[in-house]
Amino acid sequence: MVKTASNLRDAAMLLNLFARYGFYVKLRAMFAAFGLIHAIYLALFIYIDQLLLACLNVISVALYAACVYMAKDLKTAAIAVAAVRIEIFAHAFICTLVLGWDYGFQNIILALMSMVFFSSLATKGVNNFFAYAKGAAYLFLYFCAKTPPQLAGTQAEFFYVLNFIIIATIVIVLVIDFSRTFSAKLRQDMLERQERLSELANKDPLTGLLNRNAFYDFAVPRMQFLSGDASIVLCDIDDFKKLNDAHGHAFGDEALKIIAHAIKSSLRECDLVYRWGGEEFLIFLSEINLENSEHIFERIRRKIAETQLEFEDKSAKTSATFGLVNFNVKAVKDVEAVIKQADKLLYEGKNSGKNKVVAQAFCRNNL
Repeated sequence: MVKTASNLRDAAMLLNLFARYGFYVKLRAMFAAFGLIHAIYLALFIYIDQLLLACLNVISVALYAACVYMAKDLKTAAIAVAAVRIEIFAHAFICTLVLGWDYGFQNIILALMSMVFFSSLATKGVNNFFAYAKGAAYLFLYFCAKTPPQLAGTQAEFFYVLNFIIIATIVIVLVIDFSRTFSAKLRQDMLERQERLSELANKDPLTGLLNRNAFYDFAVPRMQFLSGDASIVLCDIDDFKKLNDAHGHAFGDEALKIIAHAIKSSLRECDLVYRWGGEEFLIFLSEINLENSEHIFERIRRKIAETQLEFEDKSAKTSATFGLVNFNVKAVKDVEAVIKQADKLLYEGKNSGKNKVVAQAFCRNNL
């Protein structure tokens, strides 16, 4: 029971590591190959009149056929791997005990010990019990498994060479596959780490919006692939400093999150919202004309003005002013000029009463 439980635990950990790299397909192929090897052994044992070992191989072939079927999800595949590890060990032990040391089946136990080593690298924990059991079995066979005189000679040499070729091939294939899998996992881990770092560098932690870096790193380079009209909008929360002073910075942070959500939830999925800095947001809308852009942000302006900001026991209302510039993506290559005009329109709105949308088509003469 201890042995089986240990096998299941190790197998599950190993399969969990390799599942994303098509391991189930490889596992079924390996089981099928092992079944074929045992079918060859079956024929050879019948040929040399070893009926006990032939019957043993009939059971082994049936087991591998079942394992091919079972290798389809983590739970059943883990059971199959554990069963195969026990079968290989038992088969090698019994064959060596019956035929003796000269037939080379004991070398399979050595190969299994090397597989335990590689499994320990994958699972970050050495299965000491399994390793010691194999070592003890190997020493027992060394002293006790002598080849009977009638079974020695050319027949024994043939089996020794055959077993050596099979073992060497399997070990080489497994080592190569393990190396490739670990390399793939390493690359995947590095990509995931880079993605996390990129997210930290390009995302505003307070609102969850993209930040200014993300706009210049990702949005601007992709504009060359767009066509038609687009709009860039700068939004600034009115009297945000007074809001902070009156209710505290925690309330101000909550207000930023509420307004960010109000803007983002009112736009299309293809539209992008950035926290530009402080209480300012930049919004990029693709494939949209001036009239529709202005209509959308009038609706957003009213939504913000009507939103009750609440945090803990405090409550307040605020408003926002928008500077909106519509431009043709193919005709205008200078995005900074568009942002500069949007900023100018934003402050025109601020100076003329706030809580309004000031919209205009892009014009260099207005800069």
